[in-house]
Amino acid sequence: MKSTQKTPKRQAPTWLNETVYEPKRQRTVELVKQAVDTLVEQRKQDSTTRISLNTIVAMTKQQDQAGRGIAHTAILENDEAYAYYKRHRTASKPAKQQPKRRVQTRLVIKAERDEQRVRQRYLKWSREELVNQLLLVERHYAELHTRYLTMNDKLLEWQLRAEQAESRLNQQKTTTKKQ
Repeated sequence: MKSTQKTPKRQAPTWLNETVYEPKRQRTVELVKQAVDTLVEQRKQDSTTRISLNTIVAMTKQQDQAGRGIAHTAILENDEAYAYYKRHRTASKPAKQQPKRRVQTRLVIKAERDEQRVRQRYLKWSREELVNQLLLVERHYAELHTRYLTMNDKLLEWQLRAEQAESRLNQQKTTTKKQ
C-alpha cells in the first residue's frame, strides 16, 4: 500500500542548482510576471479577462520568444511565481466544495435501464443523498399504490355497472321476445 505523504525532496548539488534550476525558476517568474501584467492590462480595458492558471499558461506561450511557455505546475511549484499569480488572480478557490444539490423530480425509471451504471452512480452519492432518494422513491411508491387502489375500485365499480346494465338489457330482450 502506497503512502499518501510526499517524500522529502533531496537537495540538488549546488552546481546543478546554479546552472540549471535557478535559471529555470527565474525564467518562470519572469514569464509569469509578464503574462499577469498583460492580463491585468487587458482586464482594465475589457473587465472580463480572467487571470487564472490557464490564461497565464496561454499568455506565456504567446509571449515566450521560444514559443514554449510554461506549464501550470511550474507556477504552482515556484513560490515566487505562485505568490505573484495569487496576488492578481480573479477567482478564488471555494473554501469547501458544496455537495451537488439533486433536483427532486418525478422518477422515470425505464425497465431496460443499465442497472450496473445506476449502481455505480448510487455508490458515488453520500449517505444523506441516498436517504433523500430512498424517501423520494417511497413517497412515489405510496402515491402509485394509492392510485392503483383507486383505479381498481373504479374498475370494479364499472364492471359491476356493466354487469347490471347487461342483465337489464337481457331482461328487456326477454320481455320483448315474450310479447
